[in-house]
Amino acid sequence: MINFYKKIGKATAIITSLLAVTTAQTQNSIYAWGSGDYGNLGTGTTTQQNSPVQTGTDTNWTKISAGSGNSLAIKSNGTLWAWGGGGSGRLGTGNTTNQLSPVQIGTSTNWASVSAGEFHSLAIKSDGSLWAWGLGGILGTGNTTGQLSPTQIGTDTNWSQVSAGTYHSLALKSDGTLWAWGSNSYVQLGTGNATDQLSPVQIGTATNWTSISAGENYSLALKSDGTLWAFGVNWDGQLGTGNDYDDEETTPVQVGTATDWSQISVGIRHCLAVKSNGTLWAWGWNHKGQLGIGTTTGQNIPVQVDTATNWSQVSAGQDHSLAVKSNGTLWAWGWNWDGLLGIGNTTNQLSPMQVGTATNWAKPSAGWYFSLALATASADVDKNEIKNFAVYPNPANSILNIDSNIEENIKIIIVDITGKSLAERTLKTGNNTINISSFANGVYFIKTEKSGSVKFIKD
Repeated sequence: MINFYKKIGKATAIITSLLAVTTAQTQNSIYAWGSGDYGNLGTGTTTQQNSPVQTGTDTNWTKISAGSGNSLAIKSNGTLWAWGGGGSGRLGTGNTTNQLSPVQIGTSTNWASVSAGEFHSLAIKSDGSLWAWGLGGILGTGNTTGQLSPTQIGTDTNWSQVSAGTYHSLALKSDGTLWAWGSNSYVQLGTGNATDQLSPVQIGTATNWTSISAGENYSLALKSDGTLWAFGVNWDGQLGTGNDYDDEETTPVQVGTATDWSQISVGIRHCLAVKSNGTLWAWGWNHKGQLGIGTTTGQNIPVQVDTATNWSQVSAGQDHSLAVKSNGTLWAWGWNWDGLLGIGNTTNQLSPMQVGTATNWAKPSAGWYFSLALATASADVDKNEIKNFAVYPNPANSILNIDSNIEENIKIIIVDITGKSLAERTLKTGNNTINISSFANGVYFIKTEKSGSVKFIKD
């Protein structure tokens, strides 16, 4: 808590409240980059970005999902938000209009998880009910009618996980059973036949499924024993079974014999997975280097990506890949059209490249032509313990005032939520002003060498 006060009406109350709140809550901001053709970056424009930029100024996001040209996210208050391309009603806003910034879907405050597909979207509420919207025939509602707003799938209330693919969907129930619906032209439902399903049908009888990921015309799933399973088409080796490239599997088949898989993510035709020892593996289509193995040669069995053992989160997009290490660094590789790798250029990368220098990334989500990730305020930022300072107004638009009662000059650094340094100043005792008019709207922090950090908002 700061201990220097200036009589500026509401400003003192704003600062005091801010510091009290942020010490107890994690701050999660959404960052986006790549193509913005449909407004899918949520920045208010359709401009592409080849480095991460913040989506709005809110810092209470908990879940994100990037689709083909659409984005979905959930806030800590349980509200559901969407932006980007509205085709087929996949935003759930009641129409097919594109949205350049996040808009709330309905008024419910109990959304728990969400998944954005190419033409449809899925979500689960905290009561275990399952909801869908978008293109008809693949929603699981029992008919072929499209939906512009979330519509409940059946009446069951024990759904625990969902994954929306191109024309099919996967879901888990709390009892560990696996379910699928939608198009089955390429046996991607794993039901043993090629019959489309308008409602969820159970895949086999196993009750130990723990994780799922739906791709273009194939699927992956994990069991609680650490085994990995695949079904659907194998055009580019994406099933990882080592079989011929024109092979298909109508029911789940085990990928290799390993029992230490911990996380999976499928793209259009390539897959990423992490083992419990922190190693990263990839297989499938590789024409843009999306496997990250240093070549463009495809692989029909899992191959290890570099030698690091601290990979923790992965996401496979159309032809690019994202991953976060346990140290919070973000990495990207593969196709870099419109800068969707976020590394500041548009050059394809055959091996993982670090995105910036920040160490507070989490939950990457690779879409078809763009990328999303959460940036979490670091521990020293959460403390907000700069003493003897008053910062106002907050939020600020052009001029930020910093009053100091320290009897010596002190150096400060202004950083964004990713940790990138934007400005350095030396403060004198008394009033200091900083022109922030060139800053993009968003959340920033004033850091000192010894005393911690204070948050302010540019609007």
